[in-house]
Amino acid sequence: MSYRYDRNAVAPYTALLTGHDAGYYDLPAEVKRARKAGATIGARLTQVRVDLAAANLDVTTAATADAIVDAVTVGRKMPDHPGSAITAVDESRRELMHDEAALIEAGQVASDRLLAALFEGTDRVIVDCLRPAFDAVIGRVRELAPALAGLNLDNVEDMTRASDAAREAWVALQGTVPRWRAILSAHARLLGLDRESAAYTPLRSVDDLYPRRTVIMGKVAPPPWPPDAMARLLWYVTTPGVDLWLPTAAEEQAAYGAAEDAKPKMPQVIGATRSAPSPRATSPRPDLSTRRHGGPGESRIKIPTE
Repeated sequence: MSYRYDRNAVAPYTALLTGHDAGYYDLPAEVKRARKAGATIGARLTQVRVDLAAANLDVTTAATADAIVDAVTVGRKMPDHPGSAITAVDESRRELMHDEAALIEAGQVASDRLLAALFEGTDRVIVDCLRPAFDAVIGRVRELAPALAGLNLDNVEDMTRASDAAREAWVALQGTVPRWRAILSAHARLLGLDRESAAYTPLRSVDDLYPRRTVIMGKVAPPPWPPDAMARLLWYVTTPGVDLWLPTAAEEQAAYGAAEDAKPKMPQVIGATRSAPSPRATSPRPDLSTRRHGGPGESRIKIPTE
């Protein structure tokens, strides 16, 4: 089956592929096979274009002309087909041009198949590839946390006086940050950066930890976690009530929907008689995963993944 996606469709997967190439997580076998096919075709296309540039008829014609003149000058017989060298190069050039056309089309098909594998396998990428890497990072941070207890990671004096074990743990913690960022970046790009439900990743318990995610008089209540990625990782594993996860789009949207349903509802009352619900109140809740912030009545903000 042939897929035709807009070439811009590859953009959401760039971060995912870059993180895989850095060794931060695996990818499904079919995705890796599709990438390898594209790379193989691309390498062959490059060589064909090099050969095509070398098959220059002007150069061959000039060389042939010199050879003819040299032969006649010294009295040698002129070949029956003095342009045979040009004919050979011309045939080779035509063959290479056909090779180039076939490989360009093959590269397009390979790209489409890669996009199809990624598009159709988004949940599998999250569950089978990103989630194990996510859990591994959190597990490693949990191992390092005891050695860093009581230290201010941003205080140079604290770190100078720290034990060798603490400093080693600090260096190891630093090493987890690029992988952590790559995982969250790939996940965010797969699900879409502009989605209202993003507040529930990676904190499933965000409503308990940050209940004041509201805009009041144009100002946003600050979150309780540190802004620095390394300190935030440590905060995640040492703070009671933190529930971390890396959800699929459906799981994240379900968490968002449950939180919306749990909000207190204001009954509409006219005099002593309760009014009938408005059409807007009785209509199904829209999917807010792609809504932009700042619209009328919106108060929830998107929390950056990193």
